Amino acid sequence: MKPNEIRGPVESDFGYHIIRLDGIEPAKTAPLSEVRTVVVDELRKQQAQKVFADLADSFSNLVYEHADSLQPAAAAAK
Repeated sequence: MKPNEIRGPVESDFGYHIIRLDGIEPAKTAPLSEVRTVVVDELRKQQAQKVFADLADSFSNLVYEHADSLQPAAAAAK
C-alpha cells in the first residue's frame, strides 16, 4: 500500500475491516547504551521466573511424594 491508500473490506477473526495506511515510519534501532538496563532487567526477571518455577515444581513433587508429612518440603524450602 501507499500512504493514504484505503483497502477493504478485509476479513479477520474479529470481523470485516477497512484499512487506511496513514504513513510509513523507518525502523529505528536504539543503541545498546540506551536499552542495556531494560535488557538486563528483563533477563534477570526471566531467570528469576525460571528459578521460581523449578522450585515450585520441586516443592510440589516433595509434597506429593511425602503426602503423610510436610516436613521434607519444609526442610527443602528452609
